[in-house]
Amino acid sequence: MNRSKHLVLEFALEIIAASFRLVFWIIGSVFVIIFFLSLLPSSDQTAGETELSDLRPMEQEDFLRDFQGLSQDSVETRTPARTMSADEIFKNLSQATEEQLRNLYVEHWIHGDTQPQFVAADDAKRTLGSKQVIGFELDGAKYAFATSGMLRPFNSLVTFEQGKNKITVAYSCHFDQARVLVSESSEQLQVGLAGLSDVGNVLLTVDGKCFDLEEKSLPIPDINFTKTTLEKWCLIHPNTRLYLGGLVSS
Repeated sequence: MNRSKHLVLEFALEIIAASFRLVFWIIGSVFVIIFFLSLLPSSDQTAGETELSDLRPMEQEDFLRDFQGLSQDSVETRTPARTMSADEIFKNLSQATEEQLRNLYVEHWIHGDTQPQFVAADDAKRTLGSKQVIGFELDGAKYAFATSGMLRPFNSLVTFEQGKNKITVAYSCHFDQARVLVSESSEQLQVGLAGLSDVGNVLLTVDGKCFDLEEKSLPIPDINFTKTTLEKWCLIHPNTRLYLGGLVSS
């Protein structure tokens, strides 16, 4: 009888030990699965957000240096009323008065991003909701431009067409200022980036004529826009197209 009890006790202890081993094996397996899942891309990310750059505003000298490199590779063939070399441009821009800027024609300038890529803002807001955007509506279409993706010269000026309209979005990271310009595509106005003014604000060109970003008498009309976070913009503007610009790693 005692032997039977002893065998039953041993059997019970074996079952308990096996149960503990099974529990530890399950816990270990769960941790391994969690570890490998953490290495996979988040399902909340859109195709345009899989790899984002951590961009910071460029110093003014670096901005101009980057712009000068782009402008040398993108010299416009259209002949302005007066032309200057690249060195003369930068010398004059740093010394020009507001009146002189209005009458300054430049030869070297860049279009910026004329083939912008957009992603669905409703998806991107899950991971980029706190990013500041320039939001606007035009003819029922809604757009948001992430300012943190418009820090470099190429991305600081974005031009694209929507129906009969040509839309230009310009942003100055040094002053956190923006303009949204809309003209008819048929007008064929050439808008470009000419560099920075002596105080560091963005200089635009319209058909080769130079204007400060704050210039009130630009020959292209503005439309209203809102600067807010992407999350707040999407709350009242669903189905927005989002421009990430330089945030997307190449």
